[in-house]
Amino acid sequence: MHNDTTMFEWSDLKIFLATVRAHSMLGAAAELGINQSTVARRITALEAALDIRLFDRTRDGCRLNEAGKSLLSQAERVAAEAETFKRLVTQRNRVHSGVVRV
Repeated sequence: MHNDTTMFEWSDLKIFLATVRAHSMLGAAAELGINQSTVARRITALEAALDIRLFDRTRDGCRLNEAGKSLLSQAERVAAEAETFKRLVTQRNRVHSGVVRV
């Protein structure tokens, strides 16, 4: 499964975090407004890209395993930084928008 050239999709971190919060792929799908199959596919792709299992899957949902727990705080920091980036861009665009009269 290991491939040094494989990169994960940044958006998969959002799906990872939603799955952690919801304790299930179904709950994550509902939170994000996407299909459960999309969540499952993206989690599988993230695990493949990272070459690590993040969740133990059970009938009751998904439980973050030790590997997932070890990466959770970093994923949360990445998400917080992405939100800060988005907010700064929005603020900058507000400052630089409006009517210019000559």
